[in-house]
Amino acid sequence: MEGNLPTQPTLTLTATLTGAIAAGYALGGDNAVVDAAGEHPKGIACMDGVAGDAISYDVEGMTQGAAAAAITAEWTELSIAADGRLKVAVSGEFIFARSLSTTTAAGQNLQMLITREGVKA
Repeated sequence: MEGNLPTQPTLTLTATLTGAIAAGYALGGDNAVVDAAGEHPKGIACMDGVAGDAISYDVEGMTQGAAAAAITAEWTELSIAADGRLKVAVSGEFIFARSLSTTTAAGQNLQMLITREGVKA
């Protein structure tokens, strides 16, 4: 799949953390891992860090994220789980991204496109 991904620029910013985060997890507005399901994240952490660390995070474009459960189809609408990982969006949740690859279990990384589409009907 990797060779077939479309080319799209990724916008990456920097934040000083107020709490720990792992690469691929959603960064919340408080500069720590998202801790509420459906929260609108600032972006996806590009690296691990703890409070006080300056990290890079992706705001738009293609990136990799940590799955909270199996993502079984490409172009699946993704939202944020309560632990900051990505999950299949359900009605009423904010669609943060679309999957560009699949996973078979929680904890695996997937390729994704940050889309910020709004609330799923």
